Amino acid sequence: MHNGFVLIDKPEGITSHDAVNQVRRALKTKKAGHAGTLDPLATGLLVIAVGTAARFIRYLSLEPKTYEAEIRFGIETDTHDSTGRAVQTHSTAELTEQSVRVTASKFTGSIQQTPPMFSAVKIGGKRLYSLARKGQTVSRKPRTVHVERFDITEFQNDSARAVIVCSTGTYVRTLIHDLGCELGTGAHMTELRRTAMGHFRVENAVQPDAVTPSDLIAPANALRPMQMIEISQEASLRICRGLDIKAHDLEQGSLVGLIGPAGSLIAVGRVRDASVHPERVAPTMDVE
Repeated sequence: MHNGFVLIDKPEGITSHDAVNQVRRALKTKKAGHAGTLDPLATGLLVIAVGTAARFIRYLSLEPKTYEAEIRFGIETDTHDSTGRAVQTHSTAELTEQSVRVTASKFTGSIQQTPPMFSAVKIGGKRLYSLARKGQTVSRKPRTVHVERFDITEFQNDSARAVIVCSTGTYVRTLIHDLGCELGTGAHMTELRRTAMGHFRVENAVQPDAVTPSDLIAPANALRPMQMIEISQEASLRICRGLDIKAHDLEQGSLVGLIGPAGSLIAVGRVRDASVHPERVAPTMDVE
């Protein structure tokens, strides 16, 4: 049975779920799931967990996220990207490269961002996009996101390209929409490519329909920089039963990966006092 993580370069026009299904077919497996959704318009890095590796997907270090985006000024859309309907147009006659650069820099650091109506956020048990498709608009609470960089790399007439480095939960298309509002010209996103998530890079990714077993990254390697410690067979059996094991010289409250005698990740645990308590354990067959 295949077990590990694979880096996918998602093409435009398919959903993240479609990409997962292509990986399932390529590896002839039913168990696979993704971390960090990409809209159909977007391309680039998608991390997919295969087999029992999905148990550890929550522990992946996936921040910050890096994107390359194309911006079109002068037009606002209801989705904040080129898949939506134009709702307002503005003149771009006074727009300059300098004004775009200066204004983009204002959207860095910890900022408040309101999720777009066309998003998967749930309010009252309903996805916002399902309400938006019915023409409904509801009040959304802004949330804090962190933007490390919002750099304009190219500018020409009414379009620009940018590199954005940001936290999980940041909507790049909304960042671009808000930039357009601040400039008074309106704006929407026409292209988006994710190039990095934490220490993962798109240069190391493969197409979802071309995945082979050799592309799988072992969970113990994928979860780094989490500290990994090797434990004995006896300790492995205790961990599998949900019991603590003794461990010294580890930072209180930190997460550690536990490597069994066979050299594979059997659990992720949290340090409590001088012990490690298992939080997530691999199936027994991965331990023995």
